[in-house]
Amino acid sequence: LIKKKRKKKEQELKKKREQALKKKKEQELRKKIERALKKKKELGLINEIEKAIQNEDIGLNPAVDGDIIRIPIPALSEERRKELTKVASKESEEAKISIRSHRRNGIDNVSTIMSENSSDDTKRVESEIQKLTDIYIGKVDEILSKKQDELLEV
Repeated sequence: LIKKKRKKKEQELKKKREQALKKKKEQELRKKIERALKKKKELGLINEIEKAIQNEDIGLNPAVDGDIIRIPIPALSEERRKELTKVASKESEEAKISIRSHRRNGIDNVSTIMSENSSDDTKRVESEIQKLTDIYIGKVDEILSKKQDELLEV
């Protein structure tokens, strides 16, 4: 009787081990399939990324090497350096316009809020806003100057 019970337990343990092993193999297979699908999806994205870079018209020609995108960046010629300084100037001008726009909005808000107060207080706050505007426009000019020097440096 004891031998039968032991044999039955051994069979149950063996069955459980086989089921556990089967589950483990199924999970491993599932992971492999997921990785393969993910890799296939990523490869599709790589082609999309390559096309997007080519369509940006920024002078870069990506080369796809399997699952890697290589983007050779040529040394900057003097002509390209000058182009980049123009781009930097344009960006700095847009930043200054944005700062001035915020100044205008701030002054308008102060005028509506302080319409009941004295005009001296309104003028003082507007003066503070103008000082801040001048400070930040100066910072933009300083950054632009550094960037232009950096770009033109050989």
